Amino acid sequence: MLLSPYSFFCYDLAMSGPGSPFSARFGFRAPDAEITIRDNAPEPVRDAVTMLGYAFDNSPGRMRDVVCEVLLKRPDQNNWSVGNIEREVSALVDDAPWYKVYDLAERLYTEVAKGDYTGDFQRRFAEQLNQTFREMGVGWALENGILIARGSEAFTLATRDAVVTMMEAGAPTAASEIHEALTDISRRPAPDLTGSIQHAMAALECVARQIDGSGDTLGKIIGRLTLPPPLDSALHKLWGSPRNRADISGRDANPASRKPSWWSLSPAPSAFICCATRPGMRRPSTVADMRAVSVASAANRGGRACR
Repeated sequence: MLLSPYSFFCYDLAMSGPGSPFSARFGFRAPDAEITIRDNAPEPVRDAVTMLGYAFDNSPGRMRDVVCEVLLKRPDQNNWSVGNIEREVSALVDDAPWYKVYDLAERLYTEVAKGDYTGDFQRRFAEQLNQTFREMGVGWALENGILIARGSEAFTLATRDAVVTMMEAGAPTAASEIHEALTDISRRPAPDLTGSIQHAMAALECVARQIDGSGDTLGKIIGRLTLPPPLDSALHKLWGSPRNRADISGRDANPASRKPSWWSLSPAPSAFICCATRPGMRRPSTVADMRAVSVASAANRGGRACR
């Protein structure tokens, strides 16, 4: 990656100048790409993070200081001109371990607030970084300065709606369990798959007991709930999946083969919660209900990988 002073100037003018760019004003953007990037940071991602740092009033010298602090490197004192410092920053970012690139993104979120008299730089930085990540198929999203794991649109809708619905329905314990599930799956360098699934299923069982009015296990309660298809069959499959300890702990499975299992399985407890906490357990009629069922359908199709 090589940034010329001219390209830096043009990008800075376009992104930090007064007003919004053409695409933002008229709502044009590339469609979200399929998520293919999680545990790596290819060159386009490194370029985007670096250019966003420049765009929000970070000079080449300040960028070098930030990059060196994140990487625990000493700046090259022989580089003092703008062009040489830019090349040094590019080389440092290009050679950094992939996870340090995401550390840099979080650090830049903090840096852009310094000297920001508008109080808007952090919000704009997060919006532009997240939009870029969606267009590139990066499975991370910056929320409140912290990168968290991002799933598909259905995954995001189900998990987000579930937490809100649980809080509104007076089920803070279940909401906390879903939050913990998302925290566990976001852990790096190794996601806690066991903890994620256990927390998600604990949330599901908590709400199921509240709806059923009993203290029975989830396996017994499922049969007594009036659920629309395919959510009913999806939950029966989910109840069996976590009981297979080899599947959860991954002791007998290839880590690469487990990733699709989690991302297809995890939204279904949230889908159940979105439907179950609405009065009457009727066939879904609201937009949120339909989203929940569509997520459950996707999980049901992917459930075979989790058996």
